[in-house]
Amino acid sequence: MPQKLVDGAIIIDPRFPDDDIEKYAMQGRRIVLLRAGASKGLVSHVLVDNKKGSYSAIDRLSIFKKQTIILVTGPSDSFDSQQRLQFSLERLAHHNILNYRIFKSDFTIDGGKSVAQEILKNGFKQASIFSFNDEMAIGIYDIFKQNHVDLSEFNIVGFDNDEISSYLVPSLSSINYSKHHWGQVAAESLLEMINGGKVSDKIINTEFLERASTSKE
Repeated sequence: MPQKLVDGAIIIDPRFPDDDIEKYAMQGRRIVLLRAGASKGLVSHVLVDNKKGSYSAIDRLSIFKKQTIILVTGPSDSFDSQQRLQFSLERLAHHNILNYRIFKSDFTIDGGKSVAQEILKNGFKQASIFSFNDEMAIGIYDIFKQNHVDLSEFNIVGFDNDEISSYLVPSLSSINYSKHHWGQVAAESLLEMINGGKVSDKIINTEFLERASTSKE
C-alpha cells in the first residue's frame, strides 16, 4: 500500500496500526476493516454481530440455573474477544446471574486445553461454558475426554460454527454466521468505495445454532 500499487484494501489483522490505516485513508486509499479501529468516516467497517451472538449464548446457558457460567476469552487485544466479554457480562447482569467465572485464553486449541485443565483444577464437576470461539472449545473437549470427564455434566457453546463443530461428540452448539457473506459484503463495500461510494459500516448477522452440547435441561 505505501507504494501506491493498490486502490484499496480489506484488513482484518489487528497488528496493522490504526495510525497507518488512517494515514492511507487520508491519502485517498479505500479501506474496509473487518475489525474495530481507525476513525469512523475514514474507513468502512464490516463487523460480526458480537452483541447478538453473545446475548443468545448467555440466554441459552442461563436456563441451567444451578450451574456456574464460565466465560473463556480470547487474547486481550482482540476486538472480538473484548466485545464478546462486554456483551456477555451485560447479559449476565440482565439475568441477575452472579455465579460466573472468567478464564483468559488465546483463541487456540492449545489455549482451550489449558483452560480445561484450570477448570478441572478448580474442582468443577459441572458448568455452563461459553467459549468465545470454537477452537478453544475443541481443546476443552480434548482435555475433558482425556480425563474421563462426563461431558453431559457440562453445557458448552462456541462461536464461529467451524465445520468440525458438528462432528464433535457431543456436537457443539455455536454462534453461527456466514464467513462467505462476511467476505462478500467486505468486497462489495470496497468496490463501492473505489467507484465513488460513501464510507459506511455494516453488521453481519449472527444466530445461535443448537446442537447436542446444550440440548439437555
